[in-house]
Formats: sequence, structure tokens, C-alpha cells
Amino acid sequence: MTFNVGDKVRWVSTSGGYDKEKCGTVVRVVAAYGHPREAFTAAHQETGASFMGDFGLARDHESYIIHVSTPTGRGKGRLYWLRVKGLELA
Repeated sequence: MTFNVGDKVRWVSTSGGYDKEKCGTVVRVVAAYGHPREAFTAAHQETGASFMGDFGLARDHESYIIHVSTPTGRGKGRLYWLRVKGLELA
């Protein structure tokens, strides 16, 4: 499945044996074999959202940078680079 900038997506995050559904907005598209560093930097400058650490290896398929707002709307949110197979339109 492919997504576009502005699409609302959702996925399930598992931690400590519990599943939690998360929702976010596609803010950048990373081309196949492209490194997400530039996309994360641009998304951070645009949204002010944080991201953690290094990004790992480039992927052999198009992927997406997702912005998740804070539940209260007070913070800037967080950026994610998720596995595409776990994403679906919200």
C-alpha cells in the first residue's frame, strides 16, 4: 500500500505485552534506498516534533515519516519511521 503526504494512518504498537493503536499523519515520503536523515530533519523543522537516535539502513521500498501529536495537543509530538506493512489508512 502506498500513502501520500497528509494521509492519516494507524498501526498497532506492542510494548510490555500490551497492544496500543496509534494514529498519525504522513509528513514525508522516503524513496526506496533513500536515507531518512534529510526527511527527518525537514519534518522536525516543520513540526518541531522530536525523533530519537540513528535511523538504521535504507529500505528497499518507499517508506514514510509519520508525525504523531501529543494527546493533549500541548507538546510538539514525535516522528516515527515505521514498517510500511504495519500501516493502514485511518
